[in-house]
Amino acid sequence: MIIQLYQKGITTREIADIIEKMYSCYYLPQTISNMTQVVAEEVDALHNRPSPSQFAVVYLDATFITVKRGTAQKKTLHVLISITPSGEKHVIDYGIYPNESTLAYKELLDHAKQRGLEDILLFVGDGFQGLQQACQEIYPRARFQRCWVHITRMVRMLTRKQDIAPVLAQLKLVYTANTILLAEAALYNFFRNVVV
Repeated sequence: MIIQLYQKGITTREIADIIEKMYSCYYLPQTISNMTQVVAEEVDALHNRPSPSQFAVVYLDATFITVKRGTAQKKTLHVLISITPSGEKHVIDYGIYPNESTLAYKELLDHAKQRGLEDILLFVGDGFQGLQQACQEIYPRARFQRCWVHITRMVRMLTRKQDIAPVLAQLKLVYTANTILLAEAALYNFFRNVVV
């Protein structure tokens, strides 16, 4: 709770007063400051830790968040999340930028490379203009695939209202298939039955 209050721009003295009123426990403002400093150091350690040399899959995305730095402003949180060869999720890096941009993605990817990430087999992202090019500038051998959430949204948007349920059910057979062979067969059937 202390960190959340601090992130909202509340002073350490005000946080100490809130904690005392809620829990009848008083912390000096300096103690509050020390707690927030520990979190800042952990965040810095995350951004600068060495990276594994390879990831099978890296997801790239951005979302809008409200940041309080004097005033509340909308900023864009860019994040890189990987899937290791053993299937575990791993936050590679993140950054807060004024808006979603290829420059922001390139900066995060370049920083990951400097930390030791040499090889990425596949990037998965949305259809943001220039995202694929940004990935391939830093990791030219990596492949790029549009994420299924965004593909599904696009198919839904392009489908007549009365056809949405059966079309999406047919599409779901592709991305829930247990093998590549089953996925290819489902994709073939999707195009044969749905796409005219």
